[in-house]
Amino acid sequence: MRMYVVLFALSACSATGLPNGDELVGEDGGVAPAMLDLAMLHAVVHDMAPTPDFANLQWQFQPSKQPGPDLRGIWGSAWDNVYAVGTHTMLHSKGDGKWSAEMASGDGVWGSSATDIYAIQGNVIRHSMGNGQWTSQSVAPFFGLNAIWGSSASDIYVACNGPALIHSNGNGKWTSVALPPLDQSVTQFLALWGSTATDVYVAGAGIVHLIGSQWSIEQSPTMAFLRGLWGSSAKDVYAVGENGTILHSVGNGIWTAQQSGHKGDFSSVWGSGPSDVYATTSLGRVFHSTGDGKWKMELDLYEANYSLYGIWGSGPGDIYVVGGAVYHRAP
Repeated sequence: MRMYVVLFALSACSATGLPNGDELVGEDGGVAPAMLDLAMLHAVVHDMAPTPDFANLQWQFQPSKQPGPDLRGIWGSAWDNVYAVGTHTMLHSKGDGKWSAEMASGDGVWGSSATDIYAIQGNVIRHSMGNGQWTSQSVAPFFGLNAIWGSSASDIYVACNGPALIHSNGNGKWTSVALPPLDQSVTQFLALWGSTATDVYVAGAGIVHLIGSQWSIEQSPTMAFLRGLWGSSAKDVYAVGENGTILHSVGNGIWTAQQSGHKGDFSSVWGSGPSDVYATTSLGRVFHSTGDGKWKMELDLYEANYSLYGIWGSGPGDIYVVGGAVYHRAP
């Protein structure tokens, strides 16, 4: 079947064919008949581009129907089940660009599956089975819950002020994790990530790493607070934070700084793989790296006065950033 390049706006198609004067140009330069029914048109377009061109994806604003959302985190179990949380907001999307509010809020969100979701805020942890209902779990005397991550439904961590790290096996009870002595300047943990149950990082004004069953302190080349952690594997880990800080480790306890040219605060980091890594800033910018240590700004919302605090995606063609608004990167 010959493939044609469409030279007119699809919205201009009539029910019977193409508007007079519009043409389809073939790969060999031939011109298709001026009249083409919509069934054939659909087949032509479908045959032309069945796979998205990830190099030409675009960031698009998605209205949340919430006045001035202050979203702090985002997570999804799949492309069609995404949660975004904020100080006074909990939003849910089925991946169709529409967001509905749920009766909850949070500063962070994570889940092990579509039926096992947690949101953290202040000194409260909320849990949902994905049915729109949220129940609270007590974590007293811990406070200032800043980040949540788990390797499974029975292995969940929350990073707190104090600093403190608490753990649950999924039964609704939370206990303190014994950590090595920390410097007095370390007053809070702000970020969490792990590759497995025996390879977990927690960071703030310093980095603590679980290897096997032993927690150890790793030396950071900066005194800046670290606010985001993510890795594609145990040997490819990123930490981002204040004053333009981007750190990288191959899992050997040594962290090296990478430069982006951005001097403001980075707020979160995520990637679809080792060659596709994104970092957001509190000034509303998104930077991208192919894993070569170089970073390029891809989205700039500074003039729109939108801060960005969280990022998540189901893959390279489906990425969300949230803060003062929701933006989605898709074909």
